[in-house]
Amino acid sequence: MNKTNLAIVLIFVFLAFILVPNCLGVVKKGVKAKMSTTAVSEKELREKLEGVYNQFLKAAKNKDYEMVSNLLESAKPGPPLPPKEMMTGDTWESIGLVFEDLSKTRFIAVKMSGDWAGYYMEAYLDDPNYVTIDVIKFHLVNKKWKVSGKRYDSSIERKSSNEENRKRILKAIDTDPNFKLP
Repeated sequence: MNKTNLAIVLIFVFLAFILVPNCLGVVKKGVKAKMSTTAVSEKELREKLEGVYNQFLKAAKNKDYEMVSNLLESAKPGPPLPPKEMMTGDTWESIGLVFEDLSKTRFIAVKMSGDWAGYYMEAYLDDPNYVTIDVIKFHLVNKKWKVSGKRYDSSIERKSSNEENRKRILKAIDTDPNFKLP
């Protein structure tokens, strides 16, 4: 194995370590969620989470270590990123591979429990055989949302009916314990 391949493998091992599946809860349509001391609607929460997530992706694309560090929370105790001097081009590129651009996904729902929120989406929209449900988890820390390394995805077989797929997606979100918030 050459040095480049080894570096890529180590990057994915590191990202797998911080992106450990965890659990999620729900904001239903028309229900107000409690965010610290401020109630917000599902639409407001969605917009806020999308804004933070897009800032995170932009910072990663621009290789802005400080901004990424400020917007990312590790899934385990310790820093969310390797030391700045270890952040190579491959490391930055792998962030873009692990964290999907929202424009390439279909929004499903936002859910909230305490100071945790989850943004559910369908990823890999062009896959004719499977529906991939992905959740990005966010943690409210000092009144600011952070993208959490605690994320999870799961695939189910795609059916011919969009209505049937939607029902199966919502059932998977409600029954898979890895989609629950802490």
